[in-house]
Amino acid sequence: VIMESSHANQDSTQEAVVSSDLEILEPLVENGISVMGIRATPRFSYFVPECIAANGNFQIACGIDKASFYMSDDEFSRLVDFSQYAQMADLTSVFCPNDFCSPVDGNIIKYLDDSHFTKTYAISLADELEIYIMKSLGLS
Repeated sequence: VIMESSHANQDSTQEAVVSSDLEILEPLVENGISVMGIRATPRFSYFVPECIAANGNFQIACGIDKASFYMSDDEFSRLVDFSQYAQMADLTSVFCPNDFCSPVDGNIIKYLDDSHFTKTYAISLADELEIYIMKSLGLS
């Protein structure tokens, strides 16, 4: 089972945690089901492709600082202790290298809208996600 370990709802551009998620994990693990929690991807207050089209210097104009979306790693760890239940997939360093969440990665536009990434970008994440999936299945 793959589930969110954090999210951003439509009313917010801040990462949040649902405390009831940990209650869901225990019965799954007790029944031998492998679980992987995946940390949220950034949510923007605008449609990223429109911002890119409207701004010549879109890297700066359309990106956000990591801290403006994500809670600190320490705070996240305090709120989300998946360690006894599941493998945690945290791709924040992929989405926000150097603490900046760029709208593009090389020549790939990351986002379709304000929070959903493109198929092309999703495919580029396959190798990174495979590492976490293999760990969650106990195959690495």
